[in-house]
Amino acid sequence: MAEAAGLAFGGVGLVALLDTAMSTFDKIDAAKSYGKDYQKLALKAYFLRLRLSRWAEALQLVDKAADEPCYYNPAGVPLDDQSKQVGAPATGGPLNETEYDNVRQLLGQIGSDIERTKRYAERYDQIKTGGQVTTQDQRELDMIDKLISKVNSLALKRQKGTSISRKALWAVRDGGKFRNLLEQIDESLTDLEKIFPDATKAKQRQVRDELVKTDAEELVRPSGIEEPADDGQATMAVLAEATTGVDALLQEAIKKAVPGDDLKNRFESEVVMIENVRLSQGLEVMSGYVGPTNVGRTSVFSGSMKGSGNARIFQGEYYGSKRVFDD
Repeated sequence: MAEAAGLAFGGVGLVALLDTAMSTFDKIDAAKSYGKDYQKLALKAYFLRLRLSRWAEALQLVDKAADEPCYYNPAGVPLDDQSKQVGAPATGGPLNETEYDNVRQLLGQIGSDIERTKRYAERYDQIKTGGQVTTQDQRELDMIDKLISKVNSLALKRQKGTSISRKALWAVRDGGKFRNLLEQIDESLTDLEKIFPDATKAKQRQVRDELVKTDAEELVRPSGIEEPADDGQATMAVLAEATTGVDALLQEAIKKAVPGDDLKNRFESEVVMIENVRLSQGLEVMSGYVGPTNVGRTSVFSGSMKGSGNARIFQGEYYGSKRVFDD
């Protein structure tokens, strides 16, 4: 009888704890008025939430169906057909008692760590950035703000209907305490990510890796509005900085999601160079460029040309701002 009660409480409890942990991130104010240094720390916090959402999705802990899945299995025995019908995870392999207790503790810890920062926020005035903001600073603030919206959208989609209240916002103006908070959450997340039932660990890690790839592709996808090429470089720089120390898997996936130098080119032309002529052939994708390319398509360049003096000859395709070939 006690075991049955535990089963019923277990499934609901974990989903509720996840909702609480996810929701507390939204209390961190990310207003542009606090300046880009603060905003970058807030972006790191939201990347941690995105990472938490991937872990939960891989464990299927985001199911908000009426019959919520039960994850608690104190004996660690295989589920029978009857238990599967009442909402066991589709991947199988429920958490044993130790795993279940650890998940509860770590999810609760994440929420508590964020809630505790409120007292730090109350000790420091929410001083808004003074002086005139340069055009470059404003562009960077706008860019970070867009990334925050993108990251939050990806995470909240996985909560399947959870409504987040934005009434109680606070800003941790003390950079050191904010960084300590990020380190504490990262530590809890690292421990959470180790908790996958042995029977399904490989499958759940595969799901997580697929989600990482999807998130990376969404983050580097152009917004649909044509932007200067240097904006793409700045965006990639911010993404690299924001994921450092909080999401190594996503950081690596973002690098792979950016078009690389793998266009299959064939050069069938004759090039004659005299004196100081410089020749460049191939596909050049400048660092940070995230727009469309012809990557993966075979291109053929033919014909003949002759250069002399200080001429420069380029054959191929080029994307981005100033090239290495330029000086």
